[in-house]
Amino acid sequence: MNGRSGAATSGQNGGLVMPWKNVWALNLPPKIKHFVWRTLRFSLPTKGAIQHRTKLGDGRCPRCGDYESLDHVFKDCSWARSIWNQLCFSGNDIPWDIIIAQASRIRLDFQEVNQEKKETRGDVAAYWINPDNGWIKINSDAGFSKVNSWRLGFVGRDNDGEVLIAGNKTMNKGLSIIEAEGEALLWALKTAKECGLDSVIAESDNLQLINSLANAELYITEVGDMLNTILSEAKGFKNIRWSFSPRQGNQLAHCLVALANPMEENVWLEEISREVMNVWRKDKDLLGVG
Repeated sequence: MNGRSGAATSGQNGGLVMPWKNVWALNLPPKIKHFVWRTLRFSLPTKGAIQHRTKLGDGRCPRCGDYESLDHVFKDCSWARSIWNQLCFSGNDIPWDIIIAQASRIRLDFQEVNQEKKETRGDVAAYWINPDNGWIKINSDAGFSKVNSWRLGFVGRDNDGEVLIAGNKTMNKGLSIIEAEGEALLWALKTAKECGLDSVIAESDNLQLINSLANAELYITEVGDMLNTILSEAKGFKNIRWSFSPRQGNQLAHCLVALANPMEENVWLEEISREVMNVWRKDKDLLGVG
């Protein structure tokens, strides 16, 4: 962000490319698009910009007293750096191209969630569907815990809704949403294999992950290795299917995620935590087998 030309063009070494049409085409609220556009055009009213254009004020940051440029607002101010460090960068001096790449990935995740809602509304049952006889349905989920830490959870049930396997834990690792969801699914499959389950339906509320696995296509390059690992693990089952469920059909796994303790890893066989029994019973009641 050191020059106006860098906002819209790329260098020969793979810098940012930002056609302005792409900004206005984003599936975001208008005020957010306007903010992004003004940021990339270097037109935000920083103290330094106001002082330069109008000769009013001293151009200094009201928080730290240094000259307030656009870089200062988002990166160099000690207050701004503390925010970035708390969010995702762990105190490291991260180059701007990495920060932009990280922000772009978060934006893509946001758009993917919006697209999932449009594609699935009214088309997918909003409750847990039991598998056919002889199959085990494994629901997995992941949730953000704190900086570079995720909660993972899964539950495997049979045709009657009875729990055969379940687990939750935390993972101290910087991951994107789809990577965390993939880690939860991978752990679930490994546990199922260790328990001798050979016909499973792997179900997640992350449509992007399920589509990638079902089509054996690597839609997102940074998770290509993980997808390959999951597909390799899947080869060890006699039968396996990939299934998408909206959040309402994934509630039991979601609740297990919320209960994950950073101090321990839990695995249950033919039982489940008492704290989620009411959710489990609700799923069974909807099947008429409770």
